[in-house]
Amino acid sequence: MERVAVLLFGGRGIRFGENKPKQFVLLGEHPLCYYAASSLNASEHIDKIVAVSDKGSINELSAILYGKYQFGKVKAVIPGGSTRQESVYLALKYLKSQGESPDSLILIQDGDRPNLTTALIKENVETAQTYGASVTAIPATDSLLYAEDNEAGEYLKRDKVYQVQTPQCFRFDWIYKAHTLARNRGLSFTDDASTLPLIGKSAHLVLGSKDNLKITTTIDAEIFLKENIHET
Repeated sequence: MERVAVLLFGGRGIRFGENKPKQFVLLGEHPLCYYAASSLNASEHIDKIVAVSDKGSINELSAILYGKYQFGKVKAVIPGGSTRQESVYLALKYLKSQGESPDSLILIQDGDRPNLTTALIKENVETAQTYGASVTAIPATDSLLYAEDNEAGEYLKRDKVYQVQTPQCFRFDWIYKAHTLARNRGLSFTDDASTLPLIGKSAHLVLGSKDNLKITTTIDAEIFLKENIHET
């Protein structure tokens, strides 16, 4: 059973005040694209990595991952699509074209979550191996309500609500079929585990951490640098 990481890079760095893709913005000594790739490359639970990037950044990303850091598990850097969902689909389609086995495990990770740990990778892979799919999430800590047209509606039960993160891990045949159905039906999803009900499947929960932050703004970057909590 091969364990494949799909590592997603995107974003133009606009909220950083940068005129270059977010993955190339320096966070301390390394660009953002280094951190998750480093953890995946170090994990004994990942056999290979397929990185996905916008077309205009493939050469620069390849030079960093292959050349500067020599991450040996990175086997391909491929072009993504105009949305995250399309980028994941294209990565899965690429793996299908390479003859990936239906029972391979595909771990999908946002490249802008630099605090990915090998422990979290391990738990997702082992959970998917047992249940077919895993989703990293943390319990909601604030009161939550449903609102429409700025009108407060029903309050949600906080103890039943989680905030979704990555990594998420899946049997290849499950996630390929789910993404293909979503694409064929013109349906949009914000994460990968939420596509599984299309094929009558669901993901098993893996507890994440507030430290597993997503770098979206300069404030997020400052928190990351201040706490210096990245580890492999």
